[in-house]
Amino acid sequence: MRVLILGAPPSDAEAWAGVNWSVVPYSSDWLSEADVVVLPAYIEHQPRAALQAITAGVPVVASSACGLTQLPGVQEVEAGDLHAIERAVTQVLTSVRAQA
Repeated sequence: MRVLILGAPPSDAEAWAGVNWSVVPYSSDWLSEADVVVLPAYIEHQPRAALQAITAGVPVVASSACGLTQLPGVQEVEAGDLHAIERAVTQVLTSVRAQA
């Protein structure tokens, strides 16, 4: 599995040790490589990347702070609930792999 981070790199790269990650610009073709888009924001007023994913039919896991409640393909979790994010991402990836 590979994690693509849109925009700026993580402020604490050591926290990502052991994870295959790379930073890509928003202008790249990142969406064509995505099986799931995760937006675990505490505050989000412009979830453009998540909206692009929804439009493209890519599943989204987003916190309730993102304002994407009840949109198709979105699994909502509470902001900061890492276990809920993990469960939702695992569920989405299991479903994606089963369909492949």
